[in-house]
Amino acid sequence: MRIYTAITASAVFLQSFGLVACAGAPPPTDQMAAAEAEARAAQAVGAENIPQADLQYRLATEQLAKGRSLMKDDENEAAARMFQRARADADLALELARRDAARSEAANAGQAAGASHTNPAGTMEQSPGSLESPPPAAEPAPSPGTPNNP
Repeated sequence: MRIYTAITASAVFLQSFGLVACAGAPPPTDQMAAAEAEARAAQAVGAENIPQADLQYRLATEQLAKGRSLMKDDENEAAARMFQRARADADLALELARRDAARSEAANAGQAAGASHTNPAGTMEQSPGSLESPPPAAEPAPSPGTPNNP
């Protein structure tokens, strides 16, 4: 009877250990939420409209879908890694889109100012009339009764 009890206790212990080991990591909902937020931010700044940013954005959305699928299959560690990759790609898409927007703004500001341009030699030139000196002021007319001294 003691042997039977010992074997049963050992089996229950090993079985419970096996269930705990199979359960693995908890679902990576925080990583999923962070990756989704980063992807939404990239979409909001127009990453889909910029070729380099769009590639990273599409990778991020594909990785998000794969991470969700892994999570459904209780492969939480693999899902967490996939969400980390998705977040990194979404962050890169966001930064590429922001860089493109900043370049566009700078180009538009330069065109609007029209103060200078680059000549074929690659040096900066002044636009006509941009920094010209004002015309000299006319000398006041002599007051009546004052002799004209040249």
